[in-house]
Amino acid sequence: MAGEKEPVPKQSPKILIVCDELETRLFLSNLLQRKGFSTLDAEDEAGGIHLAGSESPALIILDMMMRGDGSIHIYRFLKQHGQLRKVPVLMLSAIDPARLLTYLQLQGKAWGWTVPQPEAFLEKPIETDKLLGQVCKWTKRRPK
Repeated sequence: MAGEKEPVPKQSPKILIVCDELETRLFLSNLLQRKGFSTLDAEDEAGGIHLAGSESPALIILDMMMRGDGSIHIYRFLKQHGQLRKVPVLMLSAIDPARLLTYLQLQGKAWGWTVPQPEAFLEKPIETDKLLGQVCKWTKRRPK
């Protein structure tokens, strides 16, 4: 009808994937995009921090097994800076969650800071149903 406005399409939540493995980034990006999510990806600490700050993602998927201590530094930065501390982080790791969190706590103590619990944690290999369940939970959106 004339004068009636078309509904504005709801924008897909942005999901930032930070992982140094190209195959994992491609797998996650393709899976999430096919389900109607918008994705961004970074292969290292600097790229992850830059995109987190400039793109306002709804969720960050962070591979905790990146080379060096990059993952720990990104997580620390995210949980200590302004609006970023409100962004949920889904950690991925091949290490058992309890062991990884113990390691993070020990590293944090060595550097003089505490490590908050992540909002979610998934072990590798990644089970797509569990991943999508967590993504939907934290973005409050159902996949297409």
